[in-house]
Amino acid sequence: MFSSFDSDLVESQGKENELADLLRSWGCIVSTSQNRGKFIEFDLLVYDAPDSSPIKIELKFDRLSEKTGNVAVELYTMLNGQKKFSGITATKSDLLSYCFPGDRSFYFISPAELLELARRKSENVVFGGDGGRACIALIRKEIFIENCLRLN
Repeated sequence: MFSSFDSDLVESQGKENELADLLRSWGCIVSTSQNRGKFIEFDLLVYDAPDSSPIKIELKFDRLSEKTGNVAVELYTMLNGQKKFSGITATKSDLLSYCFPGDRSFYFISPAELLELARRKSENVVFGGDGGRACIALIRKEIFIENCLRLN
């Protein structure tokens, strides 16, 4: 029987493959965390030409957005009473790509733009995930989508 982590991993790897296939259909060269054989600080490495600089993409699958109407953006984690950079404040990616249940689109935004959006438009900030230690900004899904580049 799969744990929640295992089923989430399988689902997110499926979305990662969908995005990689979409980018390849546009002529990009794409390497995923799966075909690199390890997980590092991003999920996809994308080249728009063989001699171009790579674009690092981190993929986020927000399963709860369908139920809550919010997109969750991890800002930091509290560890032993100290703020530790995590999520949007720690990413090494050039772009974040969000996807949602029942929506075949991918929504792209830079980490800096997402952090600013979270500062300006979050409806609420809560602690959850990672044993309740992650500080998460909740942004209305429709506001989030309006501020992203949509690909499908």
